[in-house]
This record gives sequence, C-alpha cells and structure tokens, in this order.
Amino acid sequence: MRINHNPDMDEWTPVIGALSTAIKHRSGYKRNMHVLEITLDDGFSRDAMEKAAAFVQVAQMSGLVSILKTTPQIVKDLDADGVLLDDASAIPDARAILGDDAIIGLACAESIDMVNDAVKNGADYVTLGTGASLPAPSLLEGALREQSDMVVAVIGAFTPESAPFYAQGGASFVDGTYYIGSYDKGPMQAAVNLLHAIKPVG
Repeated sequence: MRINHNPDMDEWTPVIGALSTAIKHRSGYKRNMHVLEITLDDGFSRDAMEKAAAFVQVAQMSGLVSILKTTPQIVKDLDADGVLLDDASAIPDARAILGDDAIIGLACAESIDMVNDAVKNGADYVTLGTGASLPAPSLLEGALREQSDMVVAVIGAFTPESAPFYAQGGASFVDGTYYIGSYDKGPMQAAVNLLHAIKPVG
C-alpha cells in the first residue's frame, strides 16, 4: 500500500502511526512493503522541510519505506529511502546523487511511453494514474504488457471494494491516500480494511 502526505497538512500527522500500527497487527505482511510518499511542493517552506524530515524518521522507525517527491539532493539531505521524479531524463543524475541502493521512481500519469522511458533510464518503479479518480484498467494492463517486471504503484481514490481488482491485475502497490484520509472511523481502521481487502494477493 502507498499513501501520499503533504507536510503542510497537519491533519495527516496521526496517519503514519496508525498505518504502522495496523500493518504490524496484520501478520500476513512484511515490514518495508508499504510506502509513505511525501510531496514537497515547489517553494516549500522551512517548516514543511522540517516536518518532512520528521516524517521520514518516523516512517523508517515504523518499518515504512519513505519516498520524497522533490529533488534528489533533498532526498539525500533527509536520508529518505528514495525519490519520485516527473522526468525520465533526470533518473541517471538522481542515481549518481543517491547511489545504487536508493529507490528511484517515475510518475507516469497515463503514459505507457513514460513507463518504457523509466525502464530505459533505470527506474526502480513507476506510478500510474493521477489521483483524481481510478486509473483505467487498460493502463495497468498496457504497462505490464510492455514491462512485465516493473514495480507499479497505481494512484487513485481506491476503496476496499476497488483495490483488489488492481492488485489481482498486477499492481505492486495501491494508493490508500483517499480512503485513509476520509474514512469516518479513522485512519487505523481504514488501513486495516484496505490491507484485509488486498491480503489474498498481497
């Protein structure tokens, strides 16, 4: 599972702890198989930077992979696990800055061509979708048809009802951001619900 967090959104502060607790109580899952993606928007504040650094530390102590959507140098400065880029041509430079062990992803939106570019440039994973709605199933099918070994995170407003279809279709990660952020019984129960939904294929 993948969740995206913006450090300026204070209401997301309890989500990391809740998600970590839920995962640890789902014995069918291994640690470090769930991703916290932190977005630092252009012109982010010093406060956002400090919050991002704190979230990286908490995520790593909780057994979550920390990925930053920002520049590779900031990822290195904050000692996060990896970076999510928008431009495939930036992957080699990111690898040079972060090293072979870093996780480097490419946000491909709805472009199969970008998926192929990600592979050519040495990305470790790709994201598909925009987050506004569920990605078309044909998008995931096309990406895996072109690059069957690629790790794919599908981005969208997933629920326990829709997530299993994409997991069964080959997605490595499904996006829990919308459901965990909006579920009326809280983020911990939301995380449990999603993990239970995808457990048969997790």
